[in-house]
Amino acid sequence: MPPDDVDDVQRLARAFADPIRLRIAAALLEADAALDQLTARLNLRPAEIARQLAYLRDSGFVAEQVGDGTTRYTFDLNELRRASRAAFASSTAAVPEIDGDAFEQKTLRDFVKDGRLISIPVNRKKLLVTLGWLATQFEPNTDYPERKVNDILARYHPDFATLRRDLVDFGFLTRDHGIYRRSA
Repeated sequence: MPPDDVDDVQRLARAFADPIRLRIAAALLEADAALDQLTARLNLRPAEIARQLAYLRDSGFVAEQVGDGTTRYTFDLNELRRASRAAFASSTAAVPEIDGDAFEQKTLRDFVKDGRLISIPVNRKKLLVTLGWLATQFEPNTDYPERKVNDILARYHPDFATLRRDLVDFGFLTRDHGIYRRSA
């Protein structure tokens, strides 16, 4: 994936990884709103909404409109469409060929579309196949700080925290004092 596409994937994943930001985005998709209106509709503290609005604004998905002394927020659906297209349009990497049996190939075909994990398998055997595939995204004998692990995993699925934990729990990655390595 080209670097700009990776940036868009990360921007999308981070912007909507927080449940409060998702609620704000959903509310703004229904109608533009001022901070006090969002506070009333979402039943959240104004400071928390303002903080999350700033994050969405900095990510490019929310715009501010100032008029009559009031700031109104609007969700930029066109930016979401643009970022989504850029992130996924050139993602032509189909399921990578791996040395493995038919079960592994079928599992990857079922769970990986356009180079991204479409869902995290619940079935343990299928989960191990997908985790094995994800582990190949990390170079052997290379140290990765947690943030870098998160960035890499966010390219493949927005729930990078679960994937990171599963990769460690099932022995695909090791973790020592916040540094991750691909297991031998």
